[in-house]
Parts: sequence; structure tokens; C-alpha cells
Amino acid sequence: MSVDKENAELMLNDSRISLQLQLYLEMKTGARLAKQEFVVSKSTIDQLRETFAAVLAEGLQTQLEPIPETLKNREKVANGLREIDREDYRKKLIVAGFADHPIWENSCAQCMYYVVSGRWCAPPEIALPVEPHWWCLLWRI
Repeated sequence: MSVDKENAELMLNDSRISLQLQLYLEMKTGARLAKQEFVVSKSTIDQLRETFAAVLAEGLQTQLEPIPETLKNREKVANGLREIDREDYRKKLIVAGFADHPIWENSCAQCMYYVVSGRWCAPPEIALPVEPHWWCLLWRI
């Protein structure tokens, strides 16, 4: 499935996908849903991942530096991510410093936060579908 830049922009701001993603995460973590329960299809998550890939491929300028080499600096990045509205995927990609390629031969696939079965970045500050060859500032062995 191909995602053009205009559609990618719309999807990044689509609150329905954000709500579905939130519900999906709540269900995966075992949290109870207050009003209704439904399963978000794998294709919805894949579509969101594809949108991120398209935006990154188009050259979205993310904060690749400075690399947070200390716990204090990593926490600054994490705090910055916590302040972002959970529906603002574009800003999350920028502040987390996502790249659609490995950095120094490091990629999501080798990160301790990467969930292989779902191609997912697990920290709650990020909580996004990713590709194994991507990288971000919170990358960690």
C-alpha cells in the first residue's frame, strides 16, 4: 500500500487512529476499558507504521543530536516526549529523533525497547509502531 505525502499528513493528525492505538495499547497491557472494547486490526497499526515511514522518507527533520549519553540526558528526552500530546505523532517522531535507517550500525531491532512480534517501540513516552531498521535517541542495548 502506498501512502503519499498528503495522506500521510492527514493520518498523522487523525485522532481516530490515535484513539484506536490507545485502546490497542490498553488492551495489550491488560488495562480495562471503561465503556467499550474493540480490537484494532493489525492493518491499522501497519498503516500507521507505513505513514511514519513515508514521512521519514520525505525528509522529516528530526532531532538526531545530541545523543543522550547519560541517564540525565536520556531523561530530558523522555520528559520532552511526555509533554507531547499523544496524538501528535509528527512531534513524537521529531523529539525522539527517529531516523529511517540505522545510526552507527544500531537500529530498533537491537534496542532493548523493541518488541519484535509487533514491530513496536515500547516505552510509554514513544509507544509507536516502528520498523526494525529504524533508530531513535532513546535507543538502548
